[in-house]
Amino acid sequence: MKGAFSFSGVASLSLDTVAVAICRKGIPLVNFTISWTRYEYYGWPSVSGGIQCMASAWWRGSVRVPRLWLLSTRCSYSSREPEQPSKILKAAIIGAPNSGKSTLANYLVGQKIFSVSPKVHTTKRKAVGVFTSGITQVVLLDTPGIIPYRYGRRLHLSKEFLTDAQNSLYEADTVMVMVDVMNKYHRERLPDEVIKILSQHSLPLVLVLNKIDRMKHKRLLLDIVHQISSTTSQGEEPVDNEEDLPLFPGKPTDKLQFKEIFMTSALTGDGVDDLKEYLLSIGKEGEWEYTEDKLTDLPIKTLVEDVIQEKLFLHLHKEIPYIIRQDNILWEESKDSTSVVIFQYLTCKSDNQKSIIIGPGGCTIQQITDEAQVDIERLLKKKVDLTLHVRYRKGFSNRILGTGGQESM
Repeated sequence: MKGAFSFSGVASLSLDTVAVAICRKGIPLVNFTISWTRYEYYGWPSVSGGIQCMASAWWRGSVRVPRLWLLSTRCSYSSREPEQPSKILKAAIIGAPNSGKSTLANYLVGQKIFSVSPKVHTTKRKAVGVFTSGITQVVLLDTPGIIPYRYGRRLHLSKEFLTDAQNSLYEADTVMVMVDVMNKYHRERLPDEVIKILSQHSLPLVLVLNKIDRMKHKRLLLDIVHQISSTTSQGEEPVDNEEDLPLFPGKPTDKLQFKEIFMTSALTGDGVDDLKEYLLSIGKEGEWEYTEDKLTDLPIKTLVEDVIQEKLFLHLHKEIPYIIRQDNILWEESKDSTSVVIFQYLTCKSDNQKSIIIGPGGCTIQQITDEAQVDIERLLKKKVDLTLHVRYRKGFSNRILGTGGQESM
């Protein structure tokens, strides 16, 4: 090829850009760059890269011999999943006392947050438990057991204790109705108070038959499902005066319709994972209310009080654990935050009750203290020095409801 020539060109080919420059005569050099411009498309990978090369060619006789040097290369590939909106679900747990609501909430959350005991009314307020998986957060509304208003008045329970279950349904997206299959009265028919609450809302219902590990004849479970699903309200009971009017005025309803039915043992975890997956699957688009590591909205000091209360319920009998008032006197953390000193008064009404709580030679209160200290250390993940001092004060009132502390877990 004789003479001199030069050529330069730029071509845009879809997502690629190719630039070529050739010059002859002098230094036989071909410079060209091939580059991929970065592009993004929703749901697809993004690619960027480039190749820079230098080529030279010369004539050897009548044969053109190309040479190519790879000066530099760059290439990157990234796969980006489309951003999915977060989801949230608020699920209320309601049912008769001692049906396993708090035990179930603890299992779903993955940590023991709520106090449990064989006695009724261990849960004294509505409490929130939280678990998060992937893009979905589930907020559990654990509530006190639902009882007739007259019964609550006889026990001197606070109005909040009696209405927390009802109020939780105003916040909920779905309701888990807990039934203790070992309770011969409630496994055939839901309590009227539960039905009256459900009749005021049109929320999706999930039936949870609990304590199946204790049932020998599993075939009875299908009969229980049929009987509960056929439940209707029988209307109001007659009352003598206005004060005895029920807190949950209801009217007869059609048969209860359950979206799903789960058979579980909250104690052993049987069937609970299936329930957990279901709750995660029905979350609705919305912002999370808590950070991913949050487990509950209860203040830490309240959680500690509940741990101590649980041990009181386990080791004391009859009405004694219900009339004890807990007063936090000292909460002092070490400078390095690795330990905490807790001092609490347990106040009762009489010297006789004080003797029962302390026990022979102080053995009962010591056992309560030791067991509570172990659980509190597990909860706070630090060393705990717990002291419980029993005293009595005449005429004090202790309704089953409590709050305390500031910081929550």
